[in-house]
Amino acid sequence: MNKQGKTTKLVRVKVTPGARRESFTELRPGVFEASVREKAEGNAANTRVRALLAIHFKVSAKAVRIVSGHRAKSKLVSVPVTQNGMTPVAGRSANVQRTTSIDNHKLNRALRV
Repeated sequence: MNKQGKTTKLVRVKVTPGARRESFTELRPGVFEASVREKAEGNAANTRVRALLAIHFKVSAKAVRIVSGHRAKSKLVSVPVTQNGMTPVAGRSANVQRTTSIDNHKLNRALRV
């Protein structure tokens, strides 16, 4: 539980900033790989990674928090979960590698929430 009494799940994300093509892949449960177009300057790449995780887990981008690795490519990120301990996307096949291209409209909408 965090300070507000909400339950969270920790996930690992390996980030490649400044990529030509953006991608977001779940390698195995709780481990992701993200390539983002934003440079690793001014927190732009971290903001994009938070938004991609928010879209994947169907939560607010403000609720996704980087716990460690703010300046590193490998990050530990906290994502809120429901009462039963599952993330809001429970039911998806966890062992299937998924790549998602996120368009800017969805990203901007996730950042506004």
